[in-house]
Amino acid sequence: AGAMASTPAVHWPPRLLAAAVTLSVVHGQTQRLLGLATDRHDQSASLMDTKLLTLSPFLMAHDAGSGYLGEGLVNAWTKTQSGGLRQQLDCGARAFDARPTMHPKYGLIWHHGIVNIHHRFEMSLVDIMHWCEAHPSELVLLMISQCAGTGCLQAVRAVFAKHNVRDLRECDTLGDLTYADATAQAALPMGGSLLAVTGPPTQSWGG
Repeated sequence: AGAMASTPAVHWPPRLLAAAVTLSVVHGQTQRLLGLATDRHDQSASLMDTKLLTLSPFLMAHDAGSGYLGEGLVNAWTKTQSGGLRQQLDCGARAFDARPTMHPKYGLIWHHGIVNIHHRFEMSLVDIMHWCEAHPSELVLLMISQCAGTGCLQAVRAVFAKHNVRDLRECDTLGDLTYADATAQAALPMGGSLLAVTGPPTQSWGG
């Protein structure tokens, strides 16, 4: 058999060789840092899962429905948010101080005190659900309070039932609920988790 041809040796210029070695080291350090960051994220997620929901941190939007108000002197004093609930979620809110009212003409809308906010509560709920679908790992809380007008609470609960939104009606059940349990119980058919709380506050939670 004939002799095999030898592969010619490759001689890298010293500067190029040094750059390649440096790049290899940096790549290794980057991979190590990414690994550490992933481990810490996983550990944080695990700790969050086992934490009680009542002890878990949430950024809450005060009087969330006021974000639908337009211009005007009265609205300027009434409005506490600069956008609708979906925009508030984009800005980092994960819990809402939600104040609906049953209006005799416009149905279930929002209010801030004596100021009615002419945006349908159900439209806001659908917006939240679409946001949750796009962010399936997130848990959003909708805390119903100051439900005004005849039949308001019944109408709110009917909207939740229509859209398969988990509704906690007894605040005492929150005591032993972990973040992971709440996320699982509040899972939406389309993705993400939305937990509504319509139960009255109890003395044990400060009224």
